[in-house]
Amino acid sequence: MLAKRLAMIVMLERGDSSYHISRSLRVSDSSVQRFRRMLDAGLFKPVVRELRKKNRSLLDVLELILSAGLPSIGGPRSQRRLQKMRDGAI
Repeated sequence: MLAKRLAMIVMLERGDSSYHISRSLRVSDSSVQRFRRMLDAGLFKPVVRELRKKNRSLLDVLELILSAGLPSIGGPRSQRRLQKMRDGAI
């Protein structure tokens, strides 16, 4: 469900039609219109701002949202390893 919602935001930001979004994601047209109104009202500003950053993918934004500033389970060593993976060093 979260993935569809994020995909709707991305597709609306790209300017895709409501019909294309509803068919691609298999959601109702009313859901797309509701998300369009929420997007126009500025409810998704933090998500849109992260999506517009250079070289930021949907997966990066999803990781940011899901982590929400929570501490790492694996500790700082695990965080360094993950950062190396993100940077492409591993």
